[in-house]
Amino acid sequence: MKRCRWNVLAGVWLALVFAGCQQTTGPGRRVIPGNWRSNDFPGGVVRMTLTEASRQVEGAGSWLDEAGPQAFRVRGVLSTDIFSLYFDFQDRADITLEGFFVANDRLTGELVGGEFDGVRVTFQRTGG
Repeated sequence: MKRCRWNVLAGVWLALVFAGCQQTTGPGRRVIPGNWRSNDFPGGVVRMTLTEASRQVEGAGSWLDEAGPQAFRVRGVLSTDIFSLYFDFQDRADITLEGFFVANDRLTGELVGGEFDGVRVTFQRTGG
């Protein structure tokens, strides 16, 4: 659990460093608010609904795998097209997703924490 929290702190620190280096004349930041669904999650499906204000990301999601469905809370940061999200579960180990936008409607990153150690997953924006 402590390792996961340190990963989140490291991700937040990196996002803030990148935010400080951001050019104001370049392309705008990616838009993360909305509904997202995993495309290639091994053994299940992950869905989440995210909001964002002042680079802070929040939301909620559902995790469905062999163990059954579980809800989680999402907290994290977004900088340009890089993000770090912390999945806070009630009855399982918390998980961090760190990654980047592949396109405006697609995220990719690695899951770390619990039974995951760098498992790559992609999310697609959904309509509702």
